[in-house]
Amino acid sequence: MFKVPVYWTQGFDEIQVYDTDFARIGIHVCGDLHIGEIDRVLELKGAEIILDPSAMWGPGGHNIELMLRAPE
Repeated sequence: MFKVPVYWTQGFDEIQVYDTDFARIGIHVCGDLHIGEIDRVLELKGAEIILDPSAMWGPGGHNIELMLRAPE
């Protein structure tokens, strides 16, 4: 298990990458999807996979899925 803050109070230093047996993973949640800098920081910190455990249902679910698939 891991713990991530709901919001970043002190900037990007709080963003962490986690080592697993499979890969180094980074995680962003919910509205973090709309802040491209978070993905960039995760990549710079060595994340090989970025997980997004956001809700993919409801009226905005289709748009969220499209954003996750869009190349940077």
